[in-house]
Amino acid sequence: AGVPMDQQPVDSVFPAMAQAIIASDDTIEERPEVVQGFVDAVLRAVRDISDDPASAAAQYVALVPQHSENLAGIEAVMRAYAELIYPEGENQPLGAFDPERIKAVQDFYVEAGIVRNAVPVEELYTNEFIK
Repeated sequence: AGVPMDQQPVDSVFPAMAQAIIASDDTIEERPEVVQGFVDAVLRAVRDISDDPASAAAQYVALVPQHSENLAGIEAVMRAYAELIYPEGENQPLGAFDPERIKAVQDFYVEAGIVRNAVPVEELYTNEFIK
């Protein structure tokens, strides 16, 4: 509310990643069409928000009217996500995992004692559902 803010990219502090979709190996093997449908829907929503944050905020408020008083704030959050969190990298399509980033996160977790042992990074993710 009129207070100046300074923004610091999270990457300067921690090798974080945006949200991720998690599915078990069994679900991926037994119900890949469900996983694909869910991933497609999430990526479509992210693209819709990125393409038109104002429209996305208006649609959200239409579905959750108790937030109608904060339309401008919701739009600002969606615009920030579109500009700062979700832009596609040059060689990194929207939704794809970056093995180097996953390794950096895993290394941080192991060093901090959050995770006991490192595992091969390629066992931690799949990009097979990203188109």
